[in-house]
Amino acid sequence: RLDILMRLELLSSTGHDVDLIVTYKEEIDEASKQYLERICKNVYYAQRLGMIRSAFNDMLKFLPLQVKSRSRLREIKLNKKYDYVLCESEYVYSILKNSTLDAKNKLLRVHNDEVVYYKALFNDEKSIFKKIYYFYEMLAFKYNKKDINSSFDKLLFISKDECDKESKG
Repeated sequence: RLDILMRLELLSSTGHDVDLIVTYKEEIDEASKQYLERICKNVYYAQRLGMIRSAFNDMLKFLPLQVKSRSRLREIKLNKKYDYVLCESEYVYSILKNSTLDAKNKLLRVHNDEVVYYKALFNDEKSIFKKIYYFYEMLAFKYNKKDINSSFDKLLFISKDECDKESKG
């Protein structure tokens, strides 16, 4: 995503040491890896689980599949202390369950109200299988929203409307 890359470049160009964890579904090309390694001090890669494996991963936990698919974030070996960890969306919440993560400040960049987002997808979808998936995600995000958000020290909203909506409860 361009906005994330621009933020990485800005932080790096102003003298900040930036470590990056990339979750991916499909293999990342070498040119992209080399680019990231030029602007980041350390780059870690965590392959996402597929939909079926995500569904069976931690079956006793009612977490969104988008979160479960990134469960490998818990396994990355981080070997230093961080002033900040910035998570781009609730999807990467699993990083907070990583026993090697030592961060003073945990920030969540909130892109959408995931409950509203998945409800809209559910309402617009024709495929019964996708409707089931969107309904599950909507319920799982609704059920876990408070726990996920309270795990972070600060929520950073991409719009004032989202911030105002969240503060009203």
